[in-house]
Amino acid sequence: RGGAWQLEADAGVVNEWEKSHRGLLQLSPNLILLNACWRSSSEVTLVDHLNRIINVRLQGQSPIQLLSGHEGEISSIDWNADRSVLVSGAEDGVIKLWNDARNEPVYEFLTHTAGINQVLGNAVNPAEFFSCSDDKTAKVFDISHLTAVGNFTQHDAPVTHIAQSRGEFASLLATAGLDKCVYFVDVRTQQVARSHHCRNH
Repeated sequence: RGGAWQLEADAGVVNEWEKSHRGLLQLSPNLILLNACWRSSSEVTLVDHLNRIINVRLQGQSPIQLLSGHEGEISSIDWNADRSVLVSGAEDGVIKLWNDARNEPVYEFLTHTAGINQVLGNAVNPAEFFSCSDDKTAKVFDISHLTAVGNFTQHDAPVTHIAQSRGEFASLLATAGLDKCVYFVDVRTQQVARSHHCRNH
């Protein structure tokens, strides 16, 4: 269905669906949601205050899937481009990969040395995702080879946000940090294409 996730109304519907499929899980209407992203128009991924990832499927079988494994608070989640791999990052600096086959992570990266602020699937390449951290870096990861393939260290303070361009400029990744700087880096060449210092912010 897409659009807004209305927990009080939708939790009851999903719980009834779960029962009809002989599932044992239930969503509480009082759940505190900290993060969410849509996998498709019929599946949403939630992060709750109990540090769990919850996949809710609004079509098909097994409506509710609980994923647990992070020890630190989960700060960011995103799906890769073909929606086959979920990426999650936490305040303890750990990034985990998940898929539909297991309720536990299939791999974890310990490459960052401080908390993760954002993970972001590469919109055009399903084998890649990006991350940024309080360790003042932004990184590029290769899912197929389970390794970091890019490391950007231009910032002098924690990197809080990342965003990918689209179309012919899809190789450009914007990174923003508490140093009030924005860098546009080319993930193919590992070079800075442009930078901007936001002095008035």
